[in-house]
This record gives sequence, structure tokens and C-alpha cells, in this order.
Amino acid sequence: MNPSDRIKLNKHKFTKTDYKIYQYLQANPNKVVHGNVYEIADWIGVSRTAIIRFAKKLDYVGFSEFKYDFSRLVHSGNFNNDDPKETSIDYIVDIYQRSISAIKDTLNEKALQKLVDRLVIANKVKIFGLNRTGLAAKQLRQRFHKIDFDGEAVTDYILIPEVARQGHEKDVHIFFSTLGETPIIMEAIENSYRRNVFTVVVTMNRDSKMLKYAKLALFLPSTDTFSSRYFFDLQVINFTFIEILVSYLGRRLSETQSE
Repeated sequence: MNPSDRIKLNKHKFTKTDYKIYQYLQANPNKVVHGNVYEIADWIGVSRTAIIRFAKKLDYVGFSEFKYDFSRLVHSGNFNNDDPKETSIDYIVDIYQRSISAIKDTLNEKALQKLVDRLVIANKVKIFGLNRTGLAAKQLRQRFHKIDFDGEAVTDYILIPEVARQGHEKDVHIFFSTLGETPIIMEAIENSYRRNVFTVVVTMNRDSKMLKYAKLALFLPSTDTFSSRYFFDLQVINFTFIEILVSYLGRRLSETQSE
């Protein structure tokens, strides 16, 4: 039985808090898929315990089991009665193509060049991300290795703010945050900012509160611009950005070595 069926079966038991959680799930399935229990509780304005109780009310052992089932449903394209015609190969590829193409309009080349300039002279480079954006942080670290450039991916929930707090003004800290609202990433960039680190935010949200702590912001498009369907993964956009950045940085390093 999928989460939607379980909700229908147990809806009569819902408290006001349960309804608040349920309404948020309905309106923001993509955020829920990419968030953890702490973030989701913060976004909804309820306690972490309330989220766990909600999952158990649907006969899940805990939140992790519910999240797994809910993510499968959303990514299947069958959430909120999606039209099955819109899960065709042509449709899916078209959305990703349009989203990737939009990078040309949202990514500022001068800002990208400025990031490359700072990376070349940086003492240490730390790349921060959590959960899905943690994958982007690790991918950038791996791609840096291909051009013989050093950087550390920091993706552990506990270490993220601590490592940021240890930064220095000659370092570069890159923060991946799709919506720019993740509390632990917000805490980390504040720590970096106080240490006068060169802070960089890579986000899809131009209204992110994180921007006031960023020395540089790089904006990417979202698949949400082209489709309201929730099974599209934003990592495609992050990974494409990473290839662009690595290409620019690799060229700059080659030029530096030849001088």
C-alpha cells in the first residue's frame, strides 16, 4: 500500500498537526523528497516528533520508512494523479533538455570567472552539501581530482557547521543548496562568513536568505520552471554546472602552467 492509500485509510485519525503535515506533503512533494526530518519539520513549522508520529499513524515503523515509500511514489510520476502520458521518454527528455539549456540564461559567466579566479589562489577549498546536494558536493570533489585540483567535500550533518567554523580568509567555501533554505547549511555559511571566508552559494532560489552571507552567488534553473511534475531530479542541473565549472577551471590551470 503506497503512502497516498495509507493517508486515505487513516485520514479520519488526523489531528490539526497531522493535517498541516498532510497539506504540506500535497503542496510540496519535491521538497519533502529532498529534505530530511529536521528540515521538513522546520519548513512545516512542526516538531520532529510530530513528523515521526505522522509516519507511525500511517503504519510505518518510522520516518525513514515513510520517506522511502513517499519518494518512490513521487518519482514514479503517479503522485497527485499525474497524467501517465507525461511520463513518456520524449516528455522527460524534453524537460531535462530545456532545464539544462536554461543554464545559459541563469548562470552569469562573470560570476563563474570570479569563482575560478578565487579557486586558483585559494589556500583550501571546502564544498558543502547535504543529502541530495551532498551528492553534488562529492561529484565536484571527484571532478576536481580529474584536473589535479584539491578540494574537500563536507557532507556530514555534524561536521558541516564545524568545518565551516574553521575556515580562513584565504579559503573558498562552496555551498550547494537547491532552495537555499536548509538550516544546517545556513548555519554553516554564517560560520564561514564570520571567519571572512570567500563564500559561494550555488542555488536555484534567488530569494534565498543565504545570499546575504555569500560573497558570490551562482544561480541555476529548476526543472519546476518547465514542469509541475515531481519526479524530476535536480541533480542533472547541478552536475551540468559542475562540468561547466571544471571545464573553466581546467582551462585556467592549463594556462597558468604554460606561463
